[in-house]
Amino acid sequence: MDQFNIIDGKNVFLWRVVLIKISQKYDQNGGCFERTTRNPLSRDSFREACFKGDEDKVKAMIAEGVTNFEVNEGLCNACLGGHKNIVQLLINEGAELFDHGLYFAGERGHEELMRLMITKGATRLNLCLVSACYYGYEDLAKLMIDKGANDFDGGLRDACHGGHKDLAELMLAKGATNFDGGLEGACRGGHADLAKLMIAKGAKNFDTCFTHAIVKHESCFTIACERGYKDIVKMLMVEGALDVNKGLIHACQGGHEDVVKIMLIEGANNFNEGLLHACWGGHESLVKLMLIEGADNLNEGLQAACCSKRENLVKLMMAKGATTCRCDKSSEAH
Repeated sequence: MDQFNIIDGKNVFLWRVVLIKISQKYDQNGGCFERTTRNPLSRDSFREACFKGDEDKVKAMIAEGVTNFEVNEGLCNACLGGHKNIVQLLINEGAELFDHGLYFAGERGHEELMRLMITKGATRLNLCLVSACYYGYEDLAKLMIDKGANDFDGGLRDACHGGHKDLAELMLAKGATNFDGGLEGACRGGHADLAKLMIAKGAKNFDTCFTHAIVKHESCFTIACERGYKDIVKMLMVEGALDVNKGLIHACQGGHEDVVKIMLIEGANNFNEGLLHACWGGHESLVKLMLIEGADNLNEGLQAACCSKRENLVKLMMAKGATTCRCDKSSEAH
């Protein structure tokens, strides 16, 4: 798998930041970038001109003097904006981050610029395949495959996340076999039809926690609960998802009362944890529901309400008898 591929489709938007950070490190590793002394506002103006395709302004600022770093930033922004004339101008000025340009052009579906970046030497084809699948650019996904991209499992996951059934089927036809990854994507995006397709293909990881999870106890089931995708929640329970207590916690965190009630009907009884997460999330109706069900960790609820600055819940917890609140910078929601 491509080392720059995304582990989790929900992070695809973060790659704008990540790729720029990679370019910033380039000069630390023997690259040719110079640290700019230009006023940050001027740098913003140059990036904006590249993104908007303002050729006269770009040329004028280049004539005033720009660094290699700024030229490469401009390339990324021109590719994102879809301006071939600006891209070519910046290449002539020494821009060389063609992998970054390929990604940014692909994010907005600029096929001509993607082809140009590949011609110039871009090789991060799998990253762009996954991105194209997420955004639903079927032609670009096929282009990446034609050029050699082969991360079909990543493409399947992100096609399912984005809700693009045709692309999911294309990845399956190309040999994708990570149906659990596809199910994860479908659960993140709330696409019940694709979740059903992945289950039909053999996905079985319904409520086992992901090894790559950033959020504690995250699984397909808890994702669906926290995001309030009731149809997927019910589907996974029919298929064998049984950890209703974790489902209760995540539904309380997300503020989805209908899903919380499903968990309660199915036997969830972790009311104290539900109360704590409802307080952190600021969901007063669910806090009251957990209290009715028997939650009695009032001081913990008060602390969560204090630390998350939920004044209404602070008052509620104190009215119920909470007396102690200790909140510091190390307090966490999970």
